[in-house]
Amino acid sequence: MKHCKDIPAYHDDGKTCTLVPLNSWCPNEFVPAVVGETTDACVNWNAYYNVCRAGDHNPHMGAINFDNIGYAWITVFQVMTLKGWTNIMGYFMDSSSFWSFSYFLVATILGTTFIVNVCGVIIASHFSEIMERDRGEQDADAVSIKNLFSKVTSWLSRAFHCLIRCQDRVFPAGIPMETNGTQILKDCQRKLKVAVHSDLFKHGIMVAVLLNVITMAIEYHEQPKELTIVLQYSSICFTVLFFLEMILKLLALSLAYFEDRDNIFEFVLVIISLCQAAPQLSGVQALLVLRFWRLVFFIPYLRRELMVLMRTAEKSTALCWLMLIFLFLFGVPGMHLFGWRSIPGYSQIIGGRKYFDTLLQSMVTVFQILTLEEWHKVAYISMASTSAWAMLYFAVIILIGHHVLLNVFGGIVLQCYQAMQLERAAQEATEQQPADPTRPEQDNPEPTSVEETVPADDNASLSLTQRVRRWCREREDWSLYLFSPQNRFRVFCQWLISHTMFDIIVLLFISLSCITVVMERPAIHPDSMERWILQISTYIFSAVFLVEMFVKVVALGLLIGRESYCRSAWNVIDGVLVITSFIHILIEVLTPDNSNMLTVLTVFRLVRTLRLLRALSRVPKLKQTMEALMTSFKPLGNITLICCIIFLFYGIFGLQLFKGKFYHCVGHDLRNITNKTDCLAANYSWVGKQLNFDNLLQAVLSVFVMFTKDGWVNIMYDGLDAVGVDQQPVQNYNEWMLLYFIPFMVMSYFLLNMFIGISVETFQKCQREQRQVAPEREEEAQDQHAGKKSGEASLCEKERLVKPQKH
Repeated sequence: MKHCKDIPAYHDDGKTCTLVPLNSWCPNEFVPAVVGETTDACVNWNAYYNVCRAGDHNPHMGAINFDNIGYAWITVFQVMTLKGWTNIMGYFMDSSSFWSFSYFLVATILGTTFIVNVCGVIIASHFSEIMERDRGEQDADAVSIKNLFSKVTSWLSRAFHCLIRCQDRVFPAGIPMETNGTQILKDCQRKLKVAVHSDLFKHGIMVAVLLNVITMAIEYHEQPKELTIVLQYSSICFTVLFFLEMILKLLALSLAYFEDRDNIFEFVLVIISLCQAAPQLSGVQALLVLRFWRLVFFIPYLRRELMVLMRTAEKSTALCWLMLIFLFLFGVPGMHLFGWRSIPGYSQIIGGRKYFDTLLQSMVTVFQILTLEEWHKVAYISMASTSAWAMLYFAVIILIGHHVLLNVFGGIVLQCYQAMQLERAAQEATEQQPADPTRPEQDNPEPTSVEETVPADDNASLSLTQRVRRWCREREDWSLYLFSPQNRFRVFCQWLISHTMFDIIVLLFISLSCITVVMERPAIHPDSMERWILQISTYIFSAVFLVEMFVKVVALGLLIGRESYCRSAWNVIDGVLVITSFIHILIEVLTPDNSNMLTVLTVFRLVRTLRLLRALSRVPKLKQTMEALMTSFKPLGNITLICCIIFLFYGIFGLQLFKGKFYHCVGHDLRNITNKTDCLAANYSWVGKQLNFDNLLQAVLSVFVMFTKDGWVNIMYDGLDAVGVDQQPVQNYNEWMLLYFIPFMVMSYFLLNMFIGISVETFQKCQREQRQVAPEREEEAQDQHAGKKSGEASLCEKERLVKPQKH
């Protein structure tokens, strides 16, 4: 979209004119348009144009407009995908009025937040129902890779045992020398087998794996030559060490070595490490990063969590094949429809990237459209090169692929997570069962303390500590050990906090407190009336909340008791806020002119913003949502740990693949530039990409950006174009690098859906628990209310009987 301010500069004799008038009322005084330009340049007379007319084309090569129902549908569809919708909203706000944003606000909220997500939930729910209905039914004719692998290993095991039996037949027990030699070999093999299965051997190998991973992680671009030499020698040492491990296990286990997947995995890595000595196979060194997973699976806690991810991936194998077929089915027509088509100005729009010229590029582009990353830019080019009907191709891919196929991933993850929760619950129930349920309980009598055996009237025989403990035990149901359950003040406090107006008044003060927090800003003068009002209001609110806290502590108790004040996390938050508010006031009073305490005061003011959480605790639905969020912190923390491990693995992997390769030359004519030397010789700039893999920190950051699916396409194409260190990139130079990016993007969908599955399952669990607890709480509240009334009546009766005696 062009604006009137985008008028090109005036040219005079091939020279660009940069002088513009200083002011509209001083047309004869000129200044450079760019800071630093010389004042002897010519005048840019185009700056005097004051008439601006509409152009011939709509924005984005005419793809975005509301000129007819077809283009209006295209525009609304792009808005619903939330890609580039802010630019479209800006166009219409500039062309009509500011209030045009309300149209796009409704379209995004109603279209994306509700309709699209509801479709995703429906698809995931139907898939879960189908999985539940078909659970346990297996196709006997289907042979998976896992079954094939188990068949091969069992065949090798049977062949090995046949060789042993044949050896026993050829060398019978009648030859003493052969028997003794064979027996010695068997004894050595048995001892060696015990050694390789010992914990010391396993822990030593894991330490070596950890050191090997560290040596690969500390590499970085332009590292010192000494570090490079040390890493090369360490790589040789680790290769020899793991080769010896493989030899020892082969001698100890013979062909049984290949029955274990971990051994086969390590065998392949050892062969790869031996092949890296060949110059033609030096690039396979990056595959040694796979040894990182030996370290991860060695830790039992992480192994248990990763098994859920592996189970999900195993159940999604058929879906992955379906996705590959989907990419092929839409990649072929995309290649024939949009491949090798050009439009004027194509190289200036998207940098000359070809999206549909080959089948592989077409399938990668379809996968890009599935992730919705910059799909609209590809659609603009395709529509400009063919017609507006090309949008139907992209709409079908997004509706079927993104909103249906990818949402099934969510259903698989949710179903796997629910199955894992059921297994854990069954395991915990089994562990909690007693070993001998028929044994009577009297066999294990509870120990009695000394002060329990002593009569209540005999305190002389007890020590001071024992008497204090007895006194505390006798007052367990007292609040702060001062107010008994029948205390009139405590009964009044219990009646007060159970009153409806109590919560309403507290909510009112919380709202007013939040308003004062919003009014706070650094620009308020310390001596102004506004600052005085805000300060006094802070004192008032702190006092009110302190009284509220005191009343609740007296009514419920502080620590001891099922319904005590500190038993509720919301009350703990309230108490922390009250205490921090008074610390803030204390610091302000004691150090009014100390500038060194400004940072501390700022921190305490920020803590006051958490008072909004107190308002959430008074709304049942919001409280339930917050409790579900807090309950899901632990399982979400487990998934976050797994994500960090995967980020670290792919970061180290990318560091080995792309270290120092994300640099390029910036200049006018790059046709003869092949490396950094040519770039600097032409007086151009040799710069690196903002997201790169030059060190571990940058690599993990780039992996995280890909995980968010925002900008991953640019990183992928930078990796495909990378030639080597200090080499100018070449478009699609190494398409094998797709094996690094595409699997990670598929795995990122698993991880994101695991976050969603955990959140949904936790919220549903909290709902079920609250439905079960709600009737019990109502009965307890009714019993407490009846007890309070009976207590008040008994107190009034006692007073009525006592008063006549005083007269």
